[in-house]
Amino acid sequence: MTDEWYALHVRSRFEKYVRTQLEKKGYETLLPTYTAVRRWSDRVKSISLPLFPNYLFSRFDINERLQILVTPGVKCIVGAGKSPVAVDPAEIDAIRRVLDSGLPAQPWPFLAEGTRVRVTD
Repeated sequence: MTDEWYALHVRSRFEKYVRTQLEKKGYETLLPTYTAVRRWSDRVKSISLPLFPNYLFSRFDINERLQILVTPGVKCIVGAGKSPVAVDPAEIDAIRRVLDSGLPAQPWPFLAEGTRVRVTD
C-alpha cells in the first residue's frame, strides 16, 4: 500500500511540537499556518498560528500507524468510527496552492459548529 495523507487530531497548541516530532521520525507533514497580529499590554507581535487548530496532516502507511499514535500530543487519526480515512490528495494540493499563492488565509471567526453556510465564490 502506498503512503497516503491523513489528518491527525492533536492536543491544543501542540501542532508545531507534533510536526517536529513526526519529522524527526522521518514522516512528511503539512501544518498550514497563517500570520496573526497579537497585542499585549507592552508590545505588538506577529505570530504564526495553525490554519486548522488542533489538526495537522501527515503522510504514512496506515498499516504502520503505531509510531504516529505513540507520538506525544497525537490524540487520534481522523476517520469514520475507528477506521482512519485518508485525505484526498486533491485537498492537500488545494491547501498547498492557497498557501503558495501568498494571499491571506485565516480561519473564519464567526462560524459555530452546525451553522449552515452558503459558498458564493
